[in-house]
Amino acid sequence: MKTVVSAWLVFVPLVALGADAPEIVLEKQGLKYGNAVWHLASDLSIAERVKTAERLERRLFDRRNQIDTLLEHNERMKAQLANLTEAQKAARAARNIVKGDSPEQKLLDEQIKQQGAAIDQLKKSIVPGEKLGATMPLKALVIDLVGIRSEAAFHVLTAWRHIQQAPARYEALRTNPEVVAALAALEPPGQLAPVRPYANEIRSLERIEKAIFTDELPLFREGKVWRVTGIANEELPLTFSLYESSEPTAITQSMADALGLDLAKQPKAERKLGKATMKVTTARLESLRFGRHLLNDVEVLVLPPESENLGARIGLAAFRGLRVRVVAERLLLRLEPKAEPEAK
Repeated sequence: MKTVVSAWLVFVPLVALGADAPEIVLEKQGLKYGNAVWHLASDLSIAERVKTAERLERRLFDRRNQIDTLLEHNERMKAQLANLTEAQKAARAARNIVKGDSPEQKLLDEQIKQQGAAIDQLKKSIVPGEKLGATMPLKALVIDLVGIRSEAAFHVLTAWRHIQQAPARYEALRTNPEVVAALAALEPPGQLAPVRPYANEIRSLERIEKAIFTDELPLFREGKVWRVTGIANEELPLTFSLYESSEPTAITQSMADALGLDLAKQPKAERKLGKATMKVTTARLESLRFGRHLLNDVEVLVLPPESENLGARIGLAAFRGLRVRVVAERLLLRLEPKAEPEAK
């Protein structure tokens, strides 16, 4: 009877004080039980993020191949059109020198007619340069490719962040009094997981990075304007209209909200963007990533809510230290570091 009373006396204060069970304490510290030890939940998510990124990597190559196949087919049709046009021109010239109403003339007439039909069909099928990336199915494929790259980048960057933070976070947990007490209160006493080397995950991440963080980014068109996607603050994909001028970098109010930018004390001013004048707020992004190139401390203009429909925009001036080239025939934006001037 004495033992029962003693156990009751220990249990009652915990309930009376509203103390959490040890498992709840550990979960509130971001820990999760698995394989007889307690892991950081973010640590357990690393392997799954890498697997997701690998699946996206395969989709990325598939979409890129589909896009390249369509572009190559378009180029082949242009070459066929040029050859047929020359062949028809030669047939017309030959017809002009044969006798009228002769078998040769009739043969040439039929040949010219067939060439004309083939030329008309090719002209209907070929996507002209000024519409490349603005029409289906290419546009849909490129937009899908942009989404795949952005999602893969999110998982890769998040996995890297968790890997880099894990040692310090585990070290802090090992000396956290609440965690130490909660682990000791478990039956049997619990343990924190050791810090892993993440060798397999790191190999996969380094390979996937080479596919998504490149010098070339996919482009598509809205009307006559090129559209390109970057990643703000290593977390949020933003799609910009690309202007080959010194156009300032601008984002919408909803984008600023999604990034958690505090605009309350930021300066506001009247600015002209395109053909419209509006009151914008000046803010800064920690970074803006385009492929493997990271632009740091980027000044942006945040558009007012009523100008949301203008969307984000960026000019070439934002790409400091980079040579920017639109490769229209491949629907790519190519970024390369500018050569350093030779020392005299």
